[in-house]
Amino acid sequence: MQIYSWSSPWGALPVAVENGRICAIALDSRAPFAPIANAAVGRRAAGPITSARDVNRILNAALRGQLSARERIAATDLSWATEFEQRVLRALAGVRFGKTVTYGELAAASGSPRAARAVGGALGKNRVPVLIPCHRVLASNGIGGFGGGAGSSWRPGATDPIAFKRALLRGEGVDA
Repeated sequence: MQIYSWSSPWGALPVAVENGRICAIALDSRAPFAPIANAAVGRRAAGPITSARDVNRILNAALRGQLSARERIAATDLSWATEFEQRVLRALAGVRFGKTVTYGELAAASGSPRAARAVGGALGKNRVPVLIPCHRVLASNGIGGFGGGAGSSWRPGATDPIAFKRALLRGEGVDA
């Protein structure tokens, strides 16, 4: 596994890459990565990332809404996720820049229309935020959750999770 530095809008952040695919993004440089180990990584063809320049190009394009769902998935290693979580994250990759879906809509899009709560659980395990844009998922009655409790430190400067989610959405022109 290689660790590259992403020159993000929040400062330099570490990005873990395995077999040419992003497997984790730390939105707070002080927060450790979750353990990453999966034998399935080597069975998939190599991805498009070979350098820090590739990481920066892909993630900055993702923030600007310039990556297709196919490009997001090609740059992402989801081997750590269960089959259900992979279906959810792949469906989420297709939610376009500036658009949102509810947990229920994402559950239906991933083939499990009655699994809105399980979708929330899958999104809570998303190791590649920004690239797989979990901030675009809203509750049917409001903003919904994001990235764990207020004490979580994986967001830039341990920002309140909902404030960070709103900031990401505002950056896409969404008022939530």
